[in-house]
Amino acid sequence: MEGLTSAGSSFTLVSAILPQGIVVREGADDVALFEIDDPEIGRVAVGCNGHGLHWSVPSVITIRISVFPCLSNYRALKALTRWNRLQDGTAVNVDSIQGVFVEGVSGETSTFPDLAITQGAIANSM
Repeated sequence: MEGLTSAGSSFTLVSAILPQGIVVREGADDVALFEIDDPEIGRVAVGCNGHGLHWSVPSVITIRISVFPCLSNYRALKALTRWNRLQDGTAVNVDSIQGVFVEGVSGETSTFPDLAITQGAIANSM
């Protein structure tokens, strides 16, 4: 397929609903396959006596995955989004989602446990 790039990198999502996982290896040339925001992990201030104060803060890490529409990964992510969405008349789905990013050049892995889907396509638009 033309326009594919990931330089050997991959992002795998595994959940209780999809234990076989979704492996994303293909991405468009114009967007990143995998993008993560820089979270704020701490703050610094100066106290009344002039000493530096620092502390850690909880933060949300936002991960964005780019996939091609209408391929199997796109359909699987759409299904995972639907299953994790609150729906009228159904029980709350408590899913456990984990992500693993493998860097193509170095082979270095980054694991992201306890992910939650906050945004995603649930149907195709025209």
